Amino acid sequence: RVKEHVHTFVNEGGTLGALDFRFPIGAPISGLNAFARTEQLGIPDKIDNALRLGTSPIVRALFDFDGGMDMVRDLDDITFTEWFTQLGGKRGSLDRMWDPIAYALGFIDCDHISARCMLT
Repeated sequence: RVKEHVHTFVNEGGTLGALDFRFPIGAPISGLNAFARTEQLGIPDKIDNALRLGTSPIVRALFDFDGGMDMVRDLDDITFTEWFTQLGGKRGSLDRMWDPIAYALGFIDCDHISARCMLT
């Protein structure tokens, strides 16, 4: 069964943004669709995010489960911010999208939450 859900962001001034995962095909396609359609990020940030997330353990595990799990185990030692910015992720993306997701997961920001928590 496809899990349909929406992450809603309340931005400065009260405007709403969203990551809308409602799509007839499940993960990871629904996630790719949600990131492509969100107004939370501009096109340059979407490209940066796509490149960074394309190197994530989640993607690797689709093709090489053991290799992906080895990558996951190494992620407890770095924050999501460190992992995300290593290959070009930008602070603006962290502020507008990833920090609110981190707060929802663990009540702390990307500078303090482990990359493993955010990516698994």
